[in-house]
Amino acid sequence: HLPGWVPHRKIADAMGFPHSGIEAALAKLRGTPYIWATEFENVHTHWKFHEPSFEVDGRTYAGSEAFFHSQKPRPFDKQLWDGKGPGLGQRD
Repeated sequence: HLPGWVPHRKIADAMGFPHSGIEAALAKLRGTPYIWATEFENVHTHWKFHEPSFEVDGRTYAGSEAFFHSQKPRPFDKQLWDGKGPGLGQRD
């Protein structure tokens, strides 16, 4: 029952997503565990909660979507942002 801790792979399986993004994250972190949470998702289509603003390095963001977009290179370079696969782009 949510809220609670659920393995990321169970969430991916339930939503019909592959584990490739999870594997890419673990590879990039050299196997170091990480925590995924709905609050850190930049798209909240499937999650119902009030998203508070937060501050990073003295700058306030309305939510994770605003923070996500602020990380994009300027001028925008799709190849740099996306990379050649999961875990290989600047967005990862």
